[in-house]
Amino acid sequence: MISIIIPTYKPGPYLWECLESICAQTLNSKDWEVILILNGDKEPYWSEIRHWIADHAEGKQIHLLYEEKASVSQARNRGLDAMNAEYVKHFDKDHVPARICYGDVSLAGECKIEIAVIATKC
Repeated sequence: MISIIIPTYKPGPYLWECLESICAQTLNSKDWEVILILNGDKEPYWSEIRHWIADHAEGKQIHLLYEEKASVSQARNRGLDAMNAEYVKHFDKDHVPARICYGDVSLAGECKIEIAVIATKC
């Protein structure tokens, strides 16, 4: 399972495009969850997001949390605390993943992934 964490502050139409793209993934909806953290001003955004979830994401695991005064980092950490999955992906509210961005997460444990970070001083 993968948790997709999205912090947002005063979201606009780009958030709906992001959520629609996530909901359209080919990955089974039981294999992912979205944790959306609304920062700062609660209304009218809270109500708008709740209505969107009810109208467009039936059967999807989309959780809405609220942070009164949180930075993006605090919101992401709140999402990490709330996640139920083994894997995590952080999205920005205007990130629109390709329709086939996520495949079969059950295979992820079988993959060998190596990451190298190279830093240079200019």
